[in-house]
Amino acid sequence: MNRRIYYFAALAVMMLFGIASNTAYAETIHMYVEKMPQHWQKQFDGLLEEAAKYWEKKIPGLKFETVKFVDQSDFVVQWTSQHGEGKIGYYSEDTSNTYGKPTMAVTLGYFADKKLNLVSYEHALLVTKHELGHALGMPHSDNPDDAMYPTVDDYESLQIQSSQSARISVNDWNAASEKYQKISGETIIPLALLLDDAKVHLNSASFESQSEYDAVWMHYWWAKKYLAEAERLQIEGGLHVLESNYEESYHAFKSSYENALKAKQKIEQVLSYTKER
Repeated sequence: MNRRIYYFAALAVMMLFGIASNTAYAETIHMYVEKMPQHWQKQFDGLLEEAAKYWEKKIPGLKFETVKFVDQSDFVVQWTSQHGEGKIGYYSEDTSNTYGKPTMAVTLGYFADKKLNLVSYEHALLVTKHELGHALGMPHSDNPDDAMYPTVDDYESLQIQSSQSARISVNDWNAASEKYQKISGETIIPLALLLDDAKVHLNSASFESQSEYDAVWMHYWWAKKYLAEAERLQIEGGLHVLESNYEESYHAFKSSYENALKAKQKIEQVLSYTKER
């Protein structure tokens, strides 16, 4: 994470835990935006600008700008379509791609019944706001009214929440719930030991600067928060199962799995850094 986005990630932590900030710090986040396919432009005109303005109003001093060249950007915005269970939106700090930059992707269409179906502008706006939040370092929120609350993020969930959802049977919800309960549990189990291992390595590591120290420890604290949230949602999902509310247990277990994956990613980032020292 570069220094300017690191600042807003730190501010995000303060906002998350209700810590007031009177800072007058101002910074601009630069985005290289892939050209949207022409036949999508009418439906999604102004989408990114509206999502950016949402965060600019929410975070003091923040400003987004688009740039003409990739090397001037902090991250790249991509517009995609998908088959199967691909993500409807994601932000990745991985730079091992053709751009050599972190990437944010928003899926505007998905293939079903041999044709491309565009999502609604409203849905695309929710996803774009959400992924811009991740680009700023924001974690998921427990508040359903918050832009960072995890909602539909893949084709599988979109199908379930589509107009066909009324015909989804209890058995279908139960099967989906069991799937995510299993993979969430398998992902969570080893993370507590990995988190302890990461802390041991952190305590013995040397840092070249205070900003480097803060950045690596931030990865650790996010890992801890994501893991706690994954465990909480596992319990919540189990309670819904006891009540035979399989639709709610599906959403809880799925969100638990997503938080566990984020915790794992943050732990790996800490261990990767400390093992280089």
